Amino acid sequence: IRFNNGRQNLSSYSAMVYGKDPNASIIRKIEVTESVRLPVFGVKNGEGAMLGVIAENDGLAYLEASVSGKNSSYNTVYSRFALRRTDTYVMGQSTGNSRTVTLYSTAPLPTAPIQVDYYFLEGEEADLPGMAAVYREVLKAGGMKDFAGDYHTPPVYIDVLGGVYKEKPVLGIPSMSVLPVTTFEDCAEMLAELKKKGMEQLVVRYQNWSSDLLRGKVSDSATPDGKLGGRSGLKKLLADQSIQVYLDGDFTYVSKWQLGYGKSGYAAKSISNIPTTLYEHDIATYFSDDRFPQKWLLSPFKLNKVGEKYLASYAKLNNPYLSTGQTAALLYADYGYREYNRSDSKDAVTALYDRFVEEGLRLMVSGGNSYAAVYAEHILDAPVASSRYDILDESVPFYQMVFHGSKLLGSEAINNTANPQTALLRAVQGGSLLHYTFIDPDGKESLLNTVYDNLFCADYTLYANQAAEQYQALKPLYSRIIGQTITGYRQLADGVTLTVYADGTEVAVNFTEEPFVYRDEEVGASGYRYWLS
Repeated sequence: IRFNNGRQNLSSYSAMVYGKDPNASIIRKIEVTESVRLPVFGVKNGEGAMLGVIAENDGLAYLEASVSGKNSSYNTVYSRFALRRTDTYVMGQSTGNSRTVTLYSTAPLPTAPIQVDYYFLEGEEADLPGMAAVYREVLKAGGMKDFAGDYHTPPVYIDVLGGVYKEKPVLGIPSMSVLPVTTFEDCAEMLAELKKKGMEQLVVRYQNWSSDLLRGKVSDSATPDGKLGGRSGLKKLLADQSIQVYLDGDFTYVSKWQLGYGKSGYAAKSISNIPTTLYEHDIATYFSDDRFPQKWLLSPFKLNKVGEKYLASYAKLNNPYLSTGQTAALLYADYGYREYNRSDSKDAVTALYDRFVEEGLRLMVSGGNSYAAVYAEHILDAPVASSRYDILDESVPFYQMVFHGSKLLGSEAINNTANPQTALLRAVQGGSLLHYTFIDPDGKESLLNTVYDNLFCADYTLYANQAAEQYQALKPLYSRIIGQTITGYRQLADGVTLTVYADGTEVAVNFTEEPFVYRDEEVGASGYRYWLS
C-alpha cells in the first residue's frame, strides 16, 4: 500500500493472521481471499524501515492498515488482538421467524503475554528483501533449517488425484463406491511419460490414495485402497527411487466418522458448544451447496492420538516422504476445550509436526502458515498474489523472499488456474518451482458431480508438452537460484518487476500486454527474461 494513495474512501485493510477461523458459522461465503501466512507487518519511508513480528499470541492477531485521510492524517499499519472470540447463531430457522444472535466465548483470557517485536532497518537494508531477511533470521533462531536434499536438477511438482468416493448405481440401487481416477499403475505410466519429455526431477503429491482419505474418515491409518492397486501397486510406484512420492495424509476435515471416533468427542466445537458443520459453498449463490456432503473439523487436541496411530501405519510403507494435507493452511479453535484458544491450537499442530520430524519423515506442506512451514522441505500453494482489496496498490512476493533459499517453494498448479500464463509469470517472479495437477485421461468421468470436477482440465495428455517446454526454458535459471536468497526486488514500471538473487542473477517479469526493454534487451508482453550472473 503506497503512502497517501488517495483511497481513503475505501475500506481499510483488516485480516486475521493465519486466515479466518473455519470453526465459525459461515452462512454466506461471498469472496475467496488469501490468508495471512506470516505474522509480520512493515513500513518503509525513504531510507528507513520497520518490521513488526508478532511473537506471542499470533493466533489471536489481526493485521490492520489504512492510508492518510481515512481514520487520521497518518498512514498506519499495526496489529490488534481479539482476546475473546465471538460467533453468530441463527435461532428459529424452522419457524420462519429467525433471528441472528451474537455468542461470546467463555474461555479464560490467554495467560501468555501479547508480544510484538520491532526491528528497525536503515540504508540498503530498508526494503522488502531486507525485512524478509530479518524475519528469516528470526525463524532460523527459532529452529528452522534449510532443505537438506540434493537438487542440482531443479524439481517440478506434480499433483495426482487417486480416486473419488461418490454415489453409483449397483444393480439399480444407489450406493457409495470408490471410483479410480489415477491408479498407482496409471500414475507410474504417467510419470514415466513426463520423464521422457525431459522433466527429470519429479516430486509428486499423491492425494486421495488411502481408504480413509477417500471415504473422508479420520485419517489414522495409511492403507492403500484396493481400487487403486492396493499395497502391492503402491509398492511398485514407490520402487522408482528417482521420483519422490509424497503421500497425502490430511488431519483436518472429516465427513464420515468410523468406529472409535465419535463426532461429539473428536469434532471441533463452536462457541455454542456443538460440533461445527461445514459445507461447500456455491459460487453463484454464496450459500451452501446441497450437492456435496457436509463435513466437520477434527479437534486439534486429538491430533496427538490420531497422529501416533497414523505414524505406526505409515512406517510399514517404508516411504520417508509425507504430505500433511491442510494442517499447515488452516488454524482453528475448539471451543469445547474452554481452557484453550486458537494459539493453543497452533501449539497442538506444531507438536504433531515435531513428532513427524522425530520419526525421520521429510515433509511437504500446503499453504504454509509460518509455524508449520519451518518444518517443511517443500511448500506448495503458497500465496503468489494479494487478495486484491481495493486499498492495495501492488502484490509483492514477500513470502517467497522469506523462504527462498531455505525451503523449496512450488507455484500454484499452473494448468489448473484461470490464466496459466499469469500463473507461470508469478512463479518466475518469486522463483517458485513449477507445479502442475495431472490425472489419467480415463479417470475424468469419475470427477462428475464431485468437489474435484474442476480437474477435468488436468488430463496430462493435454498439457504435458507445454509443461515440459516451460520446465526446459526455466531449468538454467532454477538450477542457479534454487539455494539462493532474494536480495533485491523493485518495480521497473507498472506491471513490470525485477527480482535479484544473492549471486547477482536478475529476473524481469512483464505482466503487461506491451514489450518492455531492460538492459537493452526486450522482455516480451506477458513474458519474462533472466540474466545469469
